[in-house]
Amino acid sequence: LIAVLLSVSLVCSMLGLLTPPALAIEPPTWSRTYGGLGGKIAHLSDGGFALLGPIKDPTTTNDCLRVLRLDADGEALFDRRYCGGGKDTPRDIAATPDGGFVAVAETTSFGLGYSDGWVLKFDAAGEIEWQYAIGTENTDWMRAVRVTSDGHYALVGTLNDTGSRDAWLIKMSAAGAVL
Repeated sequence: LIAVLLSVSLVCSMLGLLTPPALAIEPPTWSRTYGGLGGKIAHLSDGGFALLGPIKDPTTTNDCLRVLRLDADGEALFDRRYCGGGKDTPRDIAATPDGGFVAVAETTSFGLGYSDGWVLKFDAAGEIEWQYAIGTENTDWMRAVRVTSDGHYALVGTLNDTGSRDAWLIKMSAAGAVL
C-alpha cells in the first residue's frame, strides 16, 4: 500500500498536480519598533491601536503594566507605565465602544489576597476612568477581557476561593459595576 501511494504521489508530482501554489508576499503597510516586550493588542475605533505589555519600574525593578497608544499609522501617541508596590502582570486588552479600552492584569500590589485581578478602564486619551482589584484572600488570577454585545465587559480568570481552583467569569458594566 505504501509503494502504491508513493507511486501515485510521484506520478502526480511529475504531472504538476501536487505543486503548491506560489506564495505571494506583500510588504507590510508599515512596521515600527517601540522597545520593550510585546504583549496584547486592541484595534480601536479610530483605526489606532492600544498595546499592553510588561515593563520594569526603573527605580524599584518591580513588574509594571505598559500601555502604548498608537495612531492608525503606528505613531506613538503616549507610552505610560502603571505600577503598584508589587508585581503587576499584564494579561489582556480590548477596545471599548466609546473609543477607549479596558485592560486586565494580575497584581500583588492591590486587593485582598496574595494575587488578585486588576481591571483598568481607559478613555480614548488614555486616562484611567476607573480601576478595581478583584479577588479573594487567596491567590486569584485574571486572564482575559472581552467586550460583550451589550457593551459590558466579560472578564475570565481563576478563582482560588475554597482552596480549589475554579474558572471565574465576571460581567462588569461599562461604568465598572459588577453585574
